[in-house]
This record gives sequence, C-alpha cells and structure tokens, in this order.
Amino acid sequence: MARENESLKFTLTGVPNVGKSTLFNTLTGASAHTGNWSGKTVEVSVGDFSFEGREYTVTDLPGTYSLCPESEEEEIAFSSLLLSDSDVLVVVCDESRLLSNMSFIISALEMSERAVVALNFCESAEKTGRQADVKRLSDLLAAPVVRVNARKKSSLASLLRAVDEAAKMPPRAHLLKYGEEIEKSVSTIGKSLGKLDTPPNVLRMTAIRALSGDSSSFRELCGHFSVPREEERALGTVIEKELVRLGELGIDSEDVSEEVSEAVFLFAKRVSENAVKKQARPRVLGLADRILTGRVLAFPAMLVFLGIVLFITVKLAAYPSQALEYLLDRLNAYIRMGILAIGTPPAPVSLICDGALGTLFTVTAVMLPPMAIFFPFFAILEDSGYLPRIAYNLDRPLSACGSCGKGALTACMGLGCNAVGVTGARIIETKRERLVAVLTNAFIPCNGRFPMLTVICASFLSFYTEGALAMLLLIVLSFAVSLGVGRVIAFAFKKEKAGLFTLELPPYRRPAFMQIIKRSFRDKTLKIFLRAAAVSLPAGVVIWLLSNTYILGVHPTDAIVSALDPIGRFMGLDGVMLTAFVLGLPANETVLPIALSLYGGTGTAAEILSANAWGVKTAVCASIFTLFHWPCATTIMTVKRETGSAFLTLLAVLIPTAVGILLASCVNFIF
Repeated sequence: MARENESLKFTLTGVPNVGKSTLFNTLTGASAHTGNWSGKTVEVSVGDFSFEGREYTVTDLPGTYSLCPESEEEEIAFSSLLLSDSDVLVVVCDESRLLSNMSFIISALEMSERAVVALNFCESAEKTGRQADVKRLSDLLAAPVVRVNARKKSSLASLLRAVDEAAKMPPRAHLLKYGEEIEKSVSTIGKSLGKLDTPPNVLRMTAIRALSGDSSSFRELCGHFSVPREEERALGTVIEKELVRLGELGIDSEDVSEEVSEAVFLFAKRVSENAVKKQARPRVLGLADRILTGRVLAFPAMLVFLGIVLFITVKLAAYPSQALEYLLDRLNAYIRMGILAIGTPPAPVSLICDGALGTLFTVTAVMLPPMAIFFPFFAILEDSGYLPRIAYNLDRPLSACGSCGKGALTACMGLGCNAVGVTGARIIETKRERLVAVLTNAFIPCNGRFPMLTVICASFLSFYTEGALAMLLLIVLSFAVSLGVGRVIAFAFKKEKAGLFTLELPPYRRPAFMQIIKRSFRDKTLKIFLRAAAVSLPAGVVIWLLSNTYILGVHPTDAIVSALDPIGRFMGLDGVMLTAFVLGLPANETVLPIALSLYGGTGTAAEILSANAWGVKTAVCASIFTLFHWPCATTIMTVKRETGSAFLTLLAVLIPTAVGILLASCVNFIF
C-alpha cells in the first residue's frame, strides 16, 4: 500500500478494443500506439505522470480476452498481474459491451487486493440503452466503479481519485467460492505458499491454477522469489498431495477447471442481470457490416478502400515531393557555397553536399510526403473499427493457407514496418501459424518500400489513376504470394494443431481526426523518417567514398555494378539497381536514393530513371523486386530474436529473395 507522499503505482488491464492504451497515452502523454485489435500492445508499457501534487507510475498490459495464458500476450498479461508490485489494478472496460467484458473483469478482480473498474465509451452505452448502474455494480464487484472518457484528460480526475481511495482500502474479499473440497485444497496450498512475499489473492490464484493442472504460476512465483530448489520441491509435494486427495474424491484437474469457469460465468450472469440495463431490442447486423463483412461484398469493399487510399496518396504526394526537392536542392546549393566560402577543399565539400546531404535530401523528398499522407488515412480505417473486420474477412483464406485471422493483423502491422509485423506474431498461439506469419511478413510492402513504389508507379505505370491501380495490383500480388508461400511453410508443419482465432468486432466509431494526424505524424512518419535519415547520412558517405576512390585503378562501385550487371539484366534490371538493393540492406528507404546517386544526373527521380533506359518493363521488374527481396537489417535481426534460430532467419532472407528473382525474371523474359 502506497503512503501519502509516495509515488502510487497502478496497472491498466482489459480486453482489446476498450480504449485501455488510449487511456495510458492520455495519462502519460506517451506515444504507445492504440489499435482496434487483439493483442496490439504486445509488450508492457510503463509511464510516469503527476496529478494534484502526487506522482504516479502506470503500467499498460496487453489487451487479452482471457487470463488463462495460451498466446504470448495472455502470458505477458497474466505474469504481470501475478508478479505485479502495483498498489491498485484498474480494469478498463467498454460500458456499451459490459456484458461481454464481465467474465474478464471478474477474473482480473480475483487477482487483485485493491482495484478500480473504469467504464469507457459511456456515450455509446447511453445511445444503445446499455448503461450500468454504477452504485449497484460497485457493490456487487466490491470495487469502486467510475465512468471515464479515455481521450479527455480533464475527465480522468475521478478515476485518479478513485485509485487514491482504493490504495487506502483494506484488501478486497474474494468474489468467487468453489466447492467445499476444492476450497479446502486451495486453503492448504495457499498456507504452504504463505512464506512467499506476495498478496493472498495471488497465492489463491496460484493454488487454483495448480489444481487445474497448470503449475506454471507456481514455478514462476518460485523463480521470482528465488526459492531454493529443495523448498520448491517441498511446496510442489503439497500440491501433488492435494491433487491426489481430490482425485480420490473423484475430482480431477479438468473438474476443477470446469468449476472455476462455471463460477465465473454464474457470477458474471448475476452481476449483469442486476447492474446492467438490458438492450430494448437485440442487436442486428447493421448495413455497414452486411457490406464490409458479407461474403459477396467484403473483399471488393476492402479493395475499394485500399484503392482510394493509394490514389489519394499517389496523387497528393507528387506536389509536396516536387516542392521539397526544389527547396532542398536550393538549401544544398547554399550550404555548398557557404562551405566553399570558408576555404574548404572541393573533395570534402563534395563528400558533404553530394554524398551525405545529397542522399539525405533525396530520402526526405521521396519518402516523407507519401508517408505523411498514407499513414493518417490508414489510421482512420484503424480508429474507425474497420481493421478488425479486415482480419475477420481474411480469416478464411488465411486458415486455408495454414494461418489464421491474427496473421492478417500482423500483415497490417507489416504495412507499417516488417519488424513490427514479425514482433506482432507473438499474438498467434500455435508454432506453425506463428512461423508462417514471421516468414511471410517480408512479402508485405513496408513503409520503406512504399515511397519507391509510389515513384515508379506514378512515373511509369500511371494507367489513368496516377499509378494507384498499379500499386493496388502490386499489394494484392504481395498478399497472394504470401498466402501461397505460407501454404508451403504450413505444409511442412502439417502435424501441428491449428489454433483458434477469437475476435470481438468493436462498434464503428467516429475517428478523432486531429489526434490521428498528430499521432500518425509523431509515432510513424517522424519516427520512421528519423530512422531513415540516420541510415541515409552514413550511406551517402559510403557511396561517395566508393564512387570517388580507386582500388587498383577502379572505382569500387563500378566494380560492384559491373559484377552484378549480368544478374540484374537477367531480372530485367541493371547492375546499378541491384547494387542499390544490396547497399540498401540497412533500410529499404535508401534503395531509390542510392540508385539515383549511382545513376547521377539532375532532375526529378522519373527524369533520371528515364535517362537511364527505364521503361514500363523495367518499372514492373523493379516493382516486383522491391516487393520481394531480402528484408532490411532490422527485420532480419528481429526474426533472429523472435525465432532464436539462425536457420529460420536464413529462410526469412532466402525465401522472398528467391521469389523476387523468379518473378522478375519471368516478367523480363515473357514480356
């Protein structure tokens, strides 16, 4: 229990789509991303803030539907609650969907001595006639209940005051009671574990899980408190004796698990019947869902939405790109004149202006406008509740290819960054489906490839839609190839049992447009641009040095380009482009700027490429290889960290590269 002058710690937990991470961001001002799908926050986030002269530390746990850990985000959530040193647990829930949240709320409250229930989306509950009786709900749950608006900091004072009050309260009583014999065993095990410095609620939950056949909580607690091996074995013996005793009474671990589930269900039903208003009419599937998730129109609707976003991105990005290119060229010219004016020799001036700054400014002009336009539109689809419906729609084709709807979520994450998509595969329960998601995420065009695709499509593949149609076809191709490759990978693990995909579709909500623009620019556009800038500056220096130094009378870049030119020509490219792909390994964002630098010349990207014999076929081959080639260095390291296997990491590099070489070569020789 925190004292008056101490920093107060509290933890946020809840099912997905209840605004938990939004609440965390509002309280702390942090940039933790919010989303509308299961397990979006796959790691624990911690932030600090102050309110009315008191310091607070808040922890944001992954959103999960269950505290029976099967997937990684469930394990993170359960372990964090099990080992938490927080003073108060805040269970965030959607008041308009309180009935479906109730089982999780009760399970979470059972693990905490002091807790607060925060009801979010109160306006939606009022509109649908599903409001809760706050006082009655508080009495039944034996915990303070407050209404909040997660997006408005001014509305959170009542929550923080409730947290302060809860921290001073005596420990809560248990909500659930089980059969006499089970309670007797729980008490015996709890007493044997009493020497561990952890709350009685945690000991009780540990005992219940051990009796249900899962001793992982017991082992985790012993490891956390560094219990000697002999003591751990002695405590394990107590658990075994109670399991044997119950078995002799005809109660096995499955019976215990069923009784726990039934107790949660019955208590949730009682609370719902007594504290939640029933909807006047049963909810029917609305027109929007009949279109967006229907068997006939769901996929055409997805293509239309994506096509519109791509068209607006390609159409609008051209103007700021040209303006930025002009301004940065002028800036570079002024910098050159300034450096020359102080007597700097020509070689260092060229290294700075043509090498480092030239590459950086090209990256800025090429990739910043498309990202600044694409990410807000994508975030609008996310914030409105449409992305979970995409996962729902894609569950069937993905399941047929050895994955599940959660694979669609990791693919959507890959559109932002493949490394994030690989990390997001933690939300997938089974090894086979998780491996499919990891090894195929590089097939999804990340933000680093979008600017290059935008330039190529707008310059050579316009087709009356400014290149948007070509980009749409390329993205569809990337998903189709990822499905095919995923099916092959899944076949190698066909004995692995498929997982179960659970997803609750959130209601449609009006996006907070200004927050979206601010958040997408800060969390995605700016972050990714700074990462690209950090890579492009040294890359520009390296390219300049390779191009302006001699080894045995030959420029190293000329030697590399000449060596790779036959392979490039075989694929419909040339040695310059293949060299750019190789040198762009640290970050895909740098591939096009490196190519333009190696080609030389002046003008726009389209003019430089056209001057070097680019046509429609070259553009198609380059687009295909942009989609399908080795992942960037960050993604490669992420695959190694997530899989722990050098062989699987090598596969993650070789599979997309082989596909890219094959498809680009086929286009080159057929057309």
